[in-house]
Amino acid sequence: MRRIRRPITFATLTTASVFVVLLFSQVPSHKQMAMLALTGVLLAVTFSWLVIPTIAVPRQNREKNSCGFKVPALSSSPLLQSIALAVWVCLLAGGLLTWPNLHYNGDLRVLDAPNPEVLSAEQHFRETWGQNDEQAFVVASGKTLAIALDRNSLIYDTLIENNVAAFQSIAPILPGFEKQQENMEGWIQFWKENRPHFDTEFKNTAIQYGFAENGFDPFFKWLEQEPVLLEPDKMLSGPLQALLATMIRTTEQQLGNLNGSSDEFLIMTTVSTDKELLSTLLTLEESETGITVLANKKWRAQVERLLRKDIINLSFAAGCIITFLVVFAYKRARAVVGVLAPVASALSAMSLFCFFSNGELNMMHVLMGIMVIGLSVDYGIFVVCSKLEGLSGTSFFAVSICAASSLIGFGVLAFAQHPALHSLGVTVLVGIGAAWPTAILVSPAILRKVQKVAV
Repeated sequence: MRRIRRPITFATLTTASVFVVLLFSQVPSHKQMAMLALTGVLLAVTFSWLVIPTIAVPRQNREKNSCGFKVPALSSSPLLQSIALAVWVCLLAGGLLTWPNLHYNGDLRVLDAPNPEVLSAEQHFRETWGQNDEQAFVVASGKTLAIALDRNSLIYDTLIENNVAAFQSIAPILPGFEKQQENMEGWIQFWKENRPHFDTEFKNTAIQYGFAENGFDPFFKWLEQEPVLLEPDKMLSGPLQALLATMIRTTEQQLGNLNGSSDEFLIMTTVSTDKELLSTLLTLEESETGITVLANKKWRAQVERLLRKDIINLSFAAGCIITFLVVFAYKRARAVVGVLAPVASALSAMSLFCFFSNGELNMMHVLMGIMVIGLSVDYGIFVVCSKLEGLSGTSFFAVSICAASSLIGFGVLAFAQHPALHSLGVTVLVGIGAAWPTAILVSPAILRKVQKVAV
């Protein structure tokens, strides 16, 4: 028990550190998974340390250090050492070459497994109603209705400039005050230039078609009146009230403010978006205050960015902590490399597999990759400690049993039809499948010149 105290302690620390890092994830499900796994690991180590010594009584006549599982002594075979190291170096080189060509796909839909009937119904709906593009809501807000209307007119002008036809807006019926003022100035300028000859030509044409000479006098009197701005309150209480109420939210109608802002009036525009138009609307949102774009594509992009940033930070933190613990426990370079060799093999194998499958990494690949790092470094710790003590056979057997149980428990999920479970199983199957032989064959070869000492 005294001999295995140190490797078990450091193996527990490395595995626990991986799940402790996941506790700082911004995703609640990651935190829950980490808490459950961390609790399970700590309880398993505690009860194993207390219970196993009481039930695993050694036989009196059993040969010391015999475990019934033998592997070739690599330290006595330079050829096998060279082959193992050469294959390992090739694996690392392949991982390094393929890693830059992988890209992270944060779309959560790749982990979904919709029923074929649902997919068929959605396709039928799109073919029937033509909703191939996603709908987006562009909301203009303001402390006053006038400000909200001006911002809504800006949205309308942007859509017109981009030749968008499939959208619904109240801007043509009730433009903003600035837009009304601009239209009014254009109206006055138009009649100022055309009124002198318009009256005569219009009356002559009307007489030719049988109208009375003074039949259009009320119209000319109306043209002489000073134009006035539309009053939104009258429009909202008029015959178009039912239509406008679906697009405008006044202070009396709202239960709360959008995103906690102080703006109170909301005006909505619905538009069918594609990638290019959504980019234009997002640019407008960034450049103008009081304009908010609500779209599934935008939400997915934000979630993908947060997940990508979260996973990168967590992976980097887990790698740094494990490296620090290994360097702290094994001061010599060969021992450190021997411990981390299974980790490097696991990461390289996962990189190669993803590259030759579809070249994508999803959230489950990365999350389970972090867990594989914690398991792989444990294999390296036990093999290095046992090699330095001359107990290779015992540790080879223990590491093999642990790896086999992980492959059976998690690797079987590689055959699952659900994308999320399949990604989980493939990650463990490939990662542990590479870390296991590396720990048994490569780590001892790296340590062949290290003097055996008690650890």
